[in-house]
Amino acid sequence: MWRRGENRKKKKKKKKKKKKKKKKKKKKKKKKKKKKKKKKKKKKKKKKKKKEEEEEEGYFFTCLYLVPNFLSYGFCFFFSNFPRDYFSSYCMVLCYCRKALTVYLVVAKVLVSSYNFTMRLWEAMFGTDKSLCTF
Repeated sequence: MWRRGENRKKKKKKKKKKKKKKKKKKKKKKKKKKKKKKKKKKKKKKKKKKKEEEEEEGYFFTCLYLVPNFLSYGFCFFFSNFPRDYFSSYCMVLCYCRKALTVYLVVAKVLVSSYNFTMRLWEAMFGTDKSLCTF
């Protein structure tokens, strides 16, 4: 009788492999990029510039129209020493300014005040009779 396990091949014990622990990778937090708001102010500025140019042209032409008319109505009748051409050209140059509205208002105030002055002078000299008056 064979002894128990005498001729049997010995089974080799399998070595258990140690499982390597996987290192967990740390996830990097992504920084959120702030979205820049598109500025619409530039477009508005362009529109304003166009409007200002149109207004300036309008004021320039009104001054061109008003000043010679004022002068042609005999406004400088009392100021014979005052050169008409110089006055009209001076007003035209002023109207070229960017702030045409303020210049226009100043010119208008000057004209009105001098007109009132001449009317007072006329009334003082000749009374209320305006038959000789050219304007």
